[in-house]
Amino acid sequence: MRRNSSWAIFGGLLSQVLFWTQLKLANASISDSDVIVVEGAGASFPVYLYDQAFFAYLSTSEDHVDEEEDLSGIAFEYIGKGSGKGKCRIMDHATECDEDDDTHPILVDFAGSDSLLKEANYAEYPDLQMYPTVAGAVVPIYNLDHVLDYDEELVLTMKILAEIFTFNITSWADQAILDENPGTIAAKLANMTDSTIEVAVRKTYSGTTEIFTKALADACPSFAAQVGGSSLPDWVASPNLHHEYPWQMGAYVNQVPGAIGYLVLAEADLLGLPYAKIHRENDVVVKASYKSVYYAAAELGASFGNTGENSKRLTANLFGANGDRAWPITGYTYLVMRKTTTREEGSCAHRQAVVKFWDWFYTSDLALELVESYGFSPLCPVAQEIVLNRLREDIYCSDGTLAYPDLEKPTSLGIMLPKFLHEKLEDIFEVAEEHAEYPLHIYINDSTSASAVEALVHHSTDISIMSDLGDAHVEEGDDTNIVRIPYIGIAFVVDFNLETAGIESLELSVDLIRDIFNGVITVWNHPSLSAMNPDLVLVNASIIVVPPSEQEMEELDLVLEARYGSPLGYTGPFSDHEQDSIMAVTIKDYSISIMHLSQHASVHVASVLGPDGETAVYPSLDHVLSCGLDTYHPETDTFVFPESSVASCYPLSIVYYIETFRDEFVEGVDSCGEDAMPVLKAKLLWWLVGEKNLDNALETAKYASLAHFDEEVHEATYERLMLLTCNGKSILTLDVNYQLLPAWSLGFSIFLAVLTTAGGLAYLAYMFIYRKNKIIRYSQPVFMGILVLGCITLTFSLIPLSLDDHFIEYYDILHELHLDQDTPGLDRACQAVPWLYCIGFAMEFSALFAKVWRLKKIMTQKKLRKIKITTQQLIPVLVGMVGLAVVVLSLWQVLAPLHWERVPVTWDLDGTMTRSYGRCTSTAFPQFFGMFVGIQLSALVYGMVLCYQTRHVQSEFMEGKWISIILVNIATTLMFSVLLGFFVKDQPAAIFAVATVNVSMLGFGVMALMCLPKCWTHYLSITDPSVLDSRTNGASASGAAAVSRIGHNQQHRGGGGVSVSSKHGGKAANSSSLPTNAKIIVVSSPSPAVAPPI
Repeated sequence: MRRNSSWAIFGGLLSQVLFWTQLKLANASISDSDVIVVEGAGASFPVYLYDQAFFAYLSTSEDHVDEEEDLSGIAFEYIGKGSGKGKCRIMDHATECDEDDDTHPILVDFAGSDSLLKEANYAEYPDLQMYPTVAGAVVPIYNLDHVLDYDEELVLTMKILAEIFTFNITSWADQAILDENPGTIAAKLANMTDSTIEVAVRKTYSGTTEIFTKALADACPSFAAQVGGSSLPDWVASPNLHHEYPWQMGAYVNQVPGAIGYLVLAEADLLGLPYAKIHRENDVVVKASYKSVYYAAAELGASFGNTGENSKRLTANLFGANGDRAWPITGYTYLVMRKTTTREEGSCAHRQAVVKFWDWFYTSDLALELVESYGFSPLCPVAQEIVLNRLREDIYCSDGTLAYPDLEKPTSLGIMLPKFLHEKLEDIFEVAEEHAEYPLHIYINDSTSASAVEALVHHSTDISIMSDLGDAHVEEGDDTNIVRIPYIGIAFVVDFNLETAGIESLELSVDLIRDIFNGVITVWNHPSLSAMNPDLVLVNASIIVVPPSEQEMEELDLVLEARYGSPLGYTGPFSDHEQDSIMAVTIKDYSISIMHLSQHASVHVASVLGPDGETAVYPSLDHVLSCGLDTYHPETDTFVFPESSVASCYPLSIVYYIETFRDEFVEGVDSCGEDAMPVLKAKLLWWLVGEKNLDNALETAKYASLAHFDEEVHEATYERLMLLTCNGKSILTLDVNYQLLPAWSLGFSIFLAVLTTAGGLAYLAYMFIYRKNKIIRYSQPVFMGILVLGCITLTFSLIPLSLDDHFIEYYDILHELHLDQDTPGLDRACQAVPWLYCIGFAMEFSALFAKVWRLKKIMTQKKLRKIKITTQQLIPVLVGMVGLAVVVLSLWQVLAPLHWERVPVTWDLDGTMTRSYGRCTSTAFPQFFGMFVGIQLSALVYGMVLCYQTRHVQSEFMEGKWISIILVNIATTLMFSVLLGFFVKDQPAAIFAVATVNVSMLGFGVMALMCLPKCWTHYLSITDPSVLDSRTNGASASGAAAVSRIGHNQQHRGGGGVSVSSKHGGKAANSSSLPTNAKIIVVSSPSPAVAPPI
């Protein structure tokens, strides 16, 4: 820690003088006629930080919304004379400031304040608004340099501080101080020659003082009673030493041994003054730092309204955080502005400059570095987004336009719920925030439901959870624009501890409860109690009333007033947390208290006389729900539990609703997109009440879910959710994933079929027109025609595969699901797919196979003899393959026909099918599908073997090479389709994509590979007829060589030479070189080629 000294004080003051000189010189370089000077005044708490931030903002374009903006014509001036001087200026200097307060500037564009505005201020100046800027620590500074060493730090408690500043502790040698500083420090303090504590405080309105005194008042009731917490409290009179400005206080403490005062952490560090650590009640010693301030801000920073003000004013107390590492004297410093009033001599440009600067301040990394360097903490993310939203939409110019409308508003969603409910359902709302995928701020309402209504009406929150009794009741209608949805039923229970007496059950009437908690009945064996509970006659013990939670008692009073006409009337003390009451009753014999029915309570609860006045009803979820059997009003979708006359209704039950705005309007082109606030809110509400996935969690917490009370309420809940609109259009749609095929699937399938058909017909026409051409004659036109028809047939199988049940509404929001709907059209489509695909495949493959098989038949003759293989002889091969496909398909059609079905994948607890897919299936689908795949792969393997065996034979126009390529392509495509299809079998769009690739390759692709090379050769032959001779001659020579090799092989087997002749008697090339005893092979072909055409 830096040790204080006069030189440190002087250095701190000098640094400020130098800084202000630098800033003034920078501003002086601008012509007075061109400059826009933004004036501010007020809190000294953040003055050093603000000064450096202004300088950084004007010196760099880093993190600016518009990095090209010229800031040379803008200057900032901020005078830190105290929060009071700033607040009076932003309102009206002439009427609100002191007469002798003439410090420049008089007129300001914004003010800084650590203290809050008063109700009278808001009433007189309705457009006043406070915006927290940073959180900071106020630290107790002291001067014990003459006693303690440099590395020895004083430790105090909040109570000791309070006692010092009320002069109940006046000596550094007080035993309370010594106890907190054991060892050498205590010894030194005890041996001080003069141990008198000299107290220094501020004498003017100071936000620093307000933070300091409010924290002490919160921690110490005696301080609250004597001094209070305010910006100018009633300090104990003499011998306090008052100082107007913080540096005066710092100078005093620095110069006076034994003095103590308070400063902002940044001021203490700048002036080199030591400050005390705080020993918290949780036995943790905390030192003021950026981190300890951040812990306090993170815990309480977004709890707007915990000051007792309307949460819309964006004020929050940060002192008293429960976190072990949080600094207990922490507070916000605020920016104070007029939302619609431009100062005298000001302009819209001034207001725009203010908004732009603060927008930069909240969002800039550079500003964040400055904040941390001065020991302050930035706003927590949720608070920052709330404040930014408000700042950007609050500040207007005098002409009614937003000061800076181009700034993007961050998205966050606020939900307000009672404190007790948050404690019980904290896990649910943590999951809700994860589900929301955007910041979800939970406002804790520690007051009545009426406060939640006010917060909703004033747009301080987006969603409120509240009861509908008393002042919280709001009639729905066009004027209120509110949607109310029943959420949970809650039971108030009377818990007791009579274990010592061996009593585990208790029956009470409401009158008895009232008498116990108002002190009328004070013993357990009171005649009125023992009359209903005979076992209590022998329990001669006093009743110990454990203080209940104030919020619970206020809500219970609403129930009692509605049902019995009068509240409980309890006037005793209250506990801070319901869990405290539970624990107290658990450990205290003969105790009693009131709380909510809770899964955490391990104590016994009493039965209460029901609506009939005779039946004692035990508080259970079923008995809470019984209250709704005769109290539901469908016209308003509300329950009125106090009206129930059902004997089993637990009478101390209340309904909590979720309420929000029905219609919301957002400006912008994509104003109602997925990230729009109304859309995000509607989705969160759907998750909270539209589905039943939270019912079990609510019941575990002992809350009765009402959104799905019965079918009528269930339907009404959905209807209410459907009322939520954005810019007049309904937001929620059924979130069910049918995994339907893309809308373009059918169109693409038809396009591919038409393209293949057109190409095929064009080639058939080409063959007919040029039927005498050598190319056509060599290609065996009959088999080419069969191949083309097979390709067309196979391609048409994609059309029925592109159909699905998009026209069927499987899920009606008000009715159950029906997955067994009759779909004869889709059933026929399913059956058509294998017929078209398999018949087409058999036709195209048999044509290719016949070509290869013909050559193999000729090339593998064991005896060289004249053979004649005609096209007619190959037809049986084609008929056999197609016939086999027809037989298998017929068996499939008869034994287990394909049909359409929709397969559910996931359901929610509401019975909603959240994900499903449609498919064609049958009882024997795996067997027949596997059979077809096996047959096709076997045939392809055999075909590729034949191609390999005849690989040395060159056919006319390289047709054999193309057939080999096609068969390999078909095999590869088929295996790829089967394997990939297996992994995406429950994803129709992926299955369709695989099928599209398969059909395209096996249909259009095969046809293109067989037909286009012939068309290209024909095209070349038109300008160069020698192309035909060169290609056929080459083939002939090669064919002769191949046949020569056959003859050579035959010779080794004992045969003679081979002489090859055509049908027309022509000699083969180089025939003279063949053995003279060769036999003649005659191939019947329309081609004159030596080698047989394939």
